[in-house]
Amino acid sequence: MFRIKSINTPLLALLSLLAVMLAAQLNDLPAPKIDTQFEGATIHISADRGWSLTPFDCIELRWQLEGIESVYIDNVGKIGWGEMIYCPPWDGTGPEFRITAQNGAVDTFSVKLNFGPDVLLVCLLFAVVLTLGGLAGHYLMRPSMDKRVPATWSAALLFAIATVACLLVSASTIFSVRQFLLYLGQLFASPAWHLFGAGLAACIFIPIMIQKLRAGITTKAIGDFAAIAAFLLILLLFYLPFGFEYIDLYENWVFQAYLEGRPSRTSTEIASRFWMMVPVTLAQMVKSDSFAGFHIVHLLMFFGKMALLYGLLRHLRIPPYIGFLCTVLFFIYPVNSDLMMLRTIPHTFSSLALLVATYLALTYRANPSRLQLLGI
Repeated sequence: MFRIKSINTPLLALLSLLAVMLAAQLNDLPAPKIDTQFEGATIHISADRGWSLTPFDCIELRWQLEGIESVYIDNVGKIGWGEMIYCPPWDGTGPEFRITAQNGAVDTFSVKLNFGPDVLLVCLLFAVVLTLGGLAGHYLMRPSMDKRVPATWSAALLFAIATVACLLVSASTIFSVRQFLLYLGQLFASPAWHLFGAGLAACIFIPIMIQKLRAGITTKAIGDFAAIAAFLLILLLFYLPFGFEYIDLYENWVFQAYLEGRPSRTSTEIASRFWMMVPVTLAQMVKSDSFAGFHIVHLLMFFGKMALLYGLLRHLRIPPYIGFLCTVLFFIYPVNSDLMMLRTIPHTFSSLALLVATYLALTYRANPSRLQLLGI
């Protein structure tokens, strides 16, 4: 429980200062407007304010356009002058004016508007990430790994400070949350980022696997080693009759547009799922001119899932032969088709990560260590 005595006065003062600065910034924020010329056309667009603070708070738009042939506002045709009430949608950046000049040239102008609930949600997520990162760092730096972190008002104040600071920065005229997310999306989409993630994972998980291998050799777990080797043999028996080159050659897998630089749903998800392309990057490193790399990486991820599920069952003191049969059943039904479908790579990667975290959580409970905590 939170303890009243633990209230940190400097943090409370900082939060109050940031809240006052945010209120002043919102009050003084200039209304957005566009005054420019385009291929002989004169463009005047303005809004009465730049923030819509509540879901039902709408903004008044005005425009005066001269020397144009047509104008569309969010794909709705309008005349060259007028005004309208605009209610910002969720996950929207503001109204988009697509203007055609008299010589046929077309250009698009967007009025920068901020939808308060949308920005608040992003800032709350930002504060959650910072809080969880700080909590993880605190655990890693503690001398004892088996004690809980006490809940205090200071933690709640730090969370509120991170949220208000994010809102304050978002209200500035030189920065927006969406610009920051766009930058992150470009960073997370780069192959270098995913190679960094793969290298970081190798530094953590290879030592863990070596520890587990040594523990198995020490305890002479021959049956467990045989079961894990059998899982790889079963997977190969499914793959080898078809070959790694031509299975699913005509599959319309979800990453095709993304890899070719065309618009793709993947590009909209990568800011929040910033490791999702790691298997694709590794597959291209294995063999970039065919599907073989994708299938090899996919097969290894499936093998990891089977080995981890077996390990989880053994942690629960399930006999080896029961654990082996349950794991084989898990592979054969109902996920057998996923192995041959490249579009399921993100699903396989996600479930593999969940199994890794669950397995390490059980081993951490029995024998806490910083390496396992990093793995989780």
